[in-house]
Amino acid sequence: MRSELIITAVLVVLVAGTLVHLQATAGVSSSAILTKTVPAPVYLMGAAHVPGFNDTQWRTSLEVCNFSGVARSFELAFLHRDEANPEPDVVAFGLAPNLCARYPDVVATVFELGEAVGSLRIEADGDGVVSVARTSNETPDGTYGTVLNAQALDRAVSEGEKSVLIHLAQSATDAEGFRTNLDLLNVTDVAIDVETELHSSDGTRLGLVSTRLEPFEYRQEMRVFRKVTGHEVADGYAIVVTTTVGGAFMAAASLVDNRTGDTTTIEGTVAPSEERWLEAVNIGSAINSSSDEWYPVLARDGSFMIFVSQRYGGYGSGDLYISRFEDGDWQPPENMGPNVNTSGFDSAPYLSPNGRTLYFTSDHPGNHNNFDVWSCALDDGVPGPSSRVEGLNTSSIDCCPVISADGNRMYICSDRPGTHGSLDVWVSHKVGGHWQEPVNLGDVVNSYAVDSPRWISDDGNMLIFDSNRYQGGVGSVDLWSVVKSGGEWLAPVNLGAPINSRFMEQGPGFLGNSGSLAGRIFFGSDRTGGHGGLDIWYSDFGCPVAGEAASSGSVTVRIPAVTADAKRAEAASAVEPAPVGRGCCSSKTSER
Repeated sequence: MRSELIITAVLVVLVAGTLVHLQATAGVSSSAILTKTVPAPVYLMGAAHVPGFNDTQWRTSLEVCNFSGVARSFELAFLHRDEANPEPDVVAFGLAPNLCARYPDVVATVFELGEAVGSLRIEADGDGVVSVARTSNETPDGTYGTVLNAQALDRAVSEGEKSVLIHLAQSATDAEGFRTNLDLLNVTDVAIDVETELHSSDGTRLGLVSTRLEPFEYRQEMRVFRKVTGHEVADGYAIVVTTTVGGAFMAAASLVDNRTGDTTTIEGTVAPSEERWLEAVNIGSAINSSSDEWYPVLARDGSFMIFVSQRYGGYGSGDLYISRFEDGDWQPPENMGPNVNTSGFDSAPYLSPNGRTLYFTSDHPGNHNNFDVWSCALDDGVPGPSSRVEGLNTSSIDCCPVISADGNRMYICSDRPGTHGSLDVWVSHKVGGHWQEPVNLGDVVNSYAVDSPRWISDDGNMLIFDSNRYQGGVGSVDLWSVVKSGGEWLAPVNLGAPINSRFMEQGPGFLGNSGSLAGRIFFGSDRTGGHGGLDIWYSDFGCPVAGEAASSGSVTVRIPAVTADAKRAEAASAVEPAPVGRGCCSSKTSER
């Protein structure tokens, strides 16, 4: 199969200034120190001498000019595609002042390569050197070509930043329309992981493409949208990040006309800083133990938290516990007692907006031979007698209750007939004071895997659920959000890092979010750094000043310091669906 080039030519301007001098290699290195004034190396992605798709013939012409007023020397290095380039081929040149030198078909004429695609690295010994390159498709009727502004080393996208590529498109076939190819270059001397989120212009997340780049590796992700969808993408965009601490990369894209081979180069733009979920923090040993703790829910005034634990001393294989927030600290958890806990498995708590009713899941011996949805009244967190919620439960699994702010919709997880996968999200409407037969939310929301509702916004237009689907996922179980627009649920969106990791995340509960996706999120996770098994973690939305206090109702929550170089949660390749595991309907037991 013939190779296809992402056509990306570069206009290079070396800007004078005090930059990082790289002692070992001409990229970002752990040994980099600020020593002297030198021009940054500049990179050209997509230099080629290669045949491509649809009878295209790609060639790159490079021109270098010296406007410094003194003689300059410079080096050209060729970084081969799809491989590490710790010691690339280098050719040195000299150039008198106010002169230009053109190198037609630079890959073949300078580097003597018969058929190759890669990136050029240009390093001059001083300022004033300007370069431009043109990559074109040579045809008997003339040429098509493109030019792109270069990215100097100090313009690379670092860990914690985003490169945004817009004005992208992908036809369903290559017979018409356009295709989008993605250009990625690692400018460091260590391997890095790059994640590309692909979206349609209305914000719908189409999927995630993960790329591993070896040191100084240049990679092309051909027809990148087709890696996540077979449908046409008339207008789309990409958000590219590296999840590797200390990583740095460059990104661009080519919008190629499938009929002519003509191309437009799309340059990556570093997105401005934005509010986001900050690094997740373990809530600590006051609540977490060496056993599993997960599914936290909080009173809206922050006065107490209810969660599931499998610690020793309970009534059954999983119990509900409550911890109160007093004098600025979470108090030791207390078992909620026999009004809610049984000899079986009691899980998935959810509070009514006023905090006076607790809904939960139980495989109480009096159930319909399986998990049912139960509820009880709460008086300042103290439960009254509980009973099954009538109209929702069957002989199938019925669990994970989530009630709307107006009290008229109940979302549950069930494997009753009509389910698309293992367990689906269903909704029941209350009419005349009675819960009606639940309705499946459909295959836009539900998948072949376990999908469990966990939170609904006050306006009813955003639902968060956890799922062990692997397509588009980060770890074994992730948190997802789905938005309703025009009465229809749109495609689910993975909450991503740092909420999700390559481990299991289940929950969530919120504090100070006013019924929307904001504030402080609490969730269960078995990621590394915990006290054992699943622990309760939290993350804040925004960019708080270290030590600043955030107030919610009558409770003041002390926000920990978050440094600019805090490591993002580890995100890894998607994995196969995990078992139901320690979810709301788990039958896992612990010896007591």
